[in-house]
Order: sequence, then C-alpha cells, then structure tokens
Amino acid sequence: MHVVWAKDGQEALNYIDSANFDLVLMDNQLPSVSGIEITKQIRQEYNKTLPIYACTADNQTSTRQAFFAAGADFVIVKPIKEKSLNDALRHFKQFHFLAA
Repeated sequence: MHVVWAKDGQEALNYIDSANFDLVLMDNQLPSVSGIEITKQIRQEYNKTLPIYACTADNQTSTRQAFFAAGADFVIVKPIKEKSLNDALRHFKQFHFLAA
C-alpha cells in the first residue's frame, strides 16, 4: 500500500487532480474546509467513481448522511479500530490511496 498524506482540503484536491489514486480516506475535520465539502468537490469536479471512505468522530446520523449525500461510499467512526478499517478495505489487495 502506498499512502499519500494531504495536510488540508486544498492539498487533497491538488493530489486528486494530479495523481491516480485507488481510494481516498477523508477526515471530516480538515483545516479551513470540512471533509464533507472536499468530498462534494471531488465528486463534482474531479472524479465520479473514486471510492471515498469518510472518517469522523461525530457518530450522529446527520453527519454520516451528510457524507453519503456528498458522495462518500463508506463512513468509518473514530476512534478507528483496526478491525473496522480492515473490514472496510478488505476487497482491496494492493492500492494507492490519499489520506486527507
């Protein structure tokens, strides 16, 4: 697995625009803009099919629904347990992903 870390939403968008990723692991709490907004931008402007797995400490149904409405494929609630992450990623054998 090759992981690229983005420090904020704009850097994540720059990576999406310039590289070929198999998956985005999107945090909700990003500097300057939410992960929900970046997820919307990825879907609308860059990539309609790239899997986006959202991570949030907010376990409220409304937050999960907002991520799904923005285009996320899966929502993982923090703290992330190894088993939860492995279950979410189990169908990938080898991949290149962006963590933002």
